[in-house]
Amino acid sequence: TIEDITIMSSLNSANSKINERALRHLKNLKPYDGWSLDVYTNSSGKEMVMLRRRNAPLYTKGGFEVVSYDEHDSKCVIGITSFIGETSKTKFGRGIVLVEKNGDVARNQKEVRVSIKKDGGGGNGDDVGRMARKEKELNESRQAMRRNMDSARDAFRSRQSPASAGGSDAGPSLPDLSDEQTSEMAKLGLMLIGVLTILRILSSVFFTGYVLVLPLGIMYAMSNCPSEESFDAKKELKRVLRGHHLPENH
Repeated sequence: TIEDITIMSSLNSANSKINERALRHLKNLKPYDGWSLDVYTNSSGKEMVMLRRRNAPLYTKGGFEVVSYDEHDSKCVIGITSFIGETSKTKFGRGIVLVEKNGDVARNQKEVRVSIKKDGGGGNGDDVGRMARKEKELNESRQAMRRNMDSARDAFRSRQSPASAGGSDAGPSLPDLSDEQTSEMAKLGLMLIGVLTILRILSSVFFTGYVLVLPLGIMYAMSNCPSEESFDAKKELKRVLRGHHLPENH
């Protein structure tokens, strides 16, 4: 009937808010894990949802009526298998823990009971809107940061382009010198060349003299050195004892 269709559409709308809230929480907690929700209709015509991480389902035994983020109790993401009761503001369900509170996939998929507020989650009615506003502000800040980086990059490139163009065309410019300054620099250059030439000549002369004189001095000393046979030990000892080696006033 029309009344049943209206009830089903309202339930689907509430479930979609709960699913979106859980998915938003996972993306904020671990944005690079590739979280996604796969909504399908089972053989009974009932709409089910499956949570995937990097396109791999976290639960292989079937889908859930809703995927919920338990904000106030366990801080986990839970797949609701069935609802077991409700009040005017809260629905009670039985589910499977899919993601732990730190964002890791639950290895021990234990069964728990959860309470879900009918406004779309475990918090008050403004949570979804507040998280949407935060996400919008975050996107705006990222876009502003990207624009600032692009403008800074363009400014840096525009600052470099004139310098590179000037350097490739004209090269480094030399200061203008007068004729007197040019002549002084030429004189200093010639003096420096002359001094270096003189030092080089002197060094070659000293080296040549050293090479020639040293062997001659060695040969002269060897030729004039008295032989060992000419040394008389007794005579030299008598001279030392008589004091010939001492001064007169000793």
